[in-house]
This record gives sequence, C-alpha cells and structure tokens, in this order.
Amino acid sequence: MKGKSERQSVIRSLVRRENIANQEELQSLLEKEGFIVAQATLPTAILTCTSFRIATNCKTDC
Repeated sequence: MKGKSERQSVIRSLVRRENIANQEELQSLLEKEGFIVAQATLPTAILTCTSFRIATNCKTDC
C-alpha cells in the first residue's frame, strides 16, 4: 500500500506538470498512478501539499 507522503509527492508532481481542472480530474490522475483516493479526502490531501497552482483561464466563476 502506498503511503501518505508518497501520495503527497505524486500530487505535487501532477500539479506541476498537468492543468488539473477539478478534484475529479485529480482523482482520476491519482488512480492512474496507483492511488485509490476517496473524493472526500482530496481537499485535505491537496491542502497538505506545499505546491499550489491557481487557474489562469477560468471560464466559470472561480
């Protein structure tokens, strides 16, 4: 089983290299990396990571 620190490292890597539109997309990308993450735990997982990227081309109210 993959641990929290490995998951956080993968989240940071994904955020740096992908344009992730929403939590569902992040969840899908994590699953492709071998992580099963419940939708409810994603906000906490994201907040515990130190890297954030703010959407620059937001077509809806952000």
